[in-house]
Amino acid sequence: MKIGQKISACRKKRGMSQEDLAERIEVSRQAVSRWETGESVPDVEKIKALCRIFEVPADYLLFDEKEELSSGCSEEQNFSNEKSCFRRGAYIAITAVGLLLVAAACILAVIETYQPYQEYYADWGPLGTYLFRSWRTVPLGLGAVLTSVGIYSLYREYKKM
Repeated sequence: MKIGQKISACRKKRGMSQEDLAERIEVSRQAVSRWETGESVPDVEKIKALCRIFEVPADYLLFDEKEELSSGCSEEQNFSNEKSCFRRGAYIAITAVGLLLVAAACILAVIETYQPYQEYYADWGPLGTYLFRSWRTVPLGLGAVLTSVGIYSLYREYKKM
């Protein structure tokens, strides 16, 4: 993105007209129009004023970078931050569901140990038998997988930050 396009995008994001911007940096509206169309480039003092008004560093205006600033004028970067926030929320929910499944399977197995059972495996005892040799293995395994995936995904997401 060229400097003129960045000036235009930042001005529009701030809800300013070309006249409003021109008044704030003490130039004519035509000068702002020429900057935005690429016919001319603002001088150093005007760039400093633009940076103060738009709250962006001079590097953002001067260099043609593909990556936009999150505090700058990029709508795409703001959308990316929203997606990242949504992903973190989803990973937290996945982890919570996994932990609930594991806890439910364990609690149900503990409750079952107080009821008579014909046979259980001596090595595992009644709790191991009720937990690993019954239908409770499914929520236990699913919960363990969901918890692992959620924690790993959260780790990767926070590592990116």
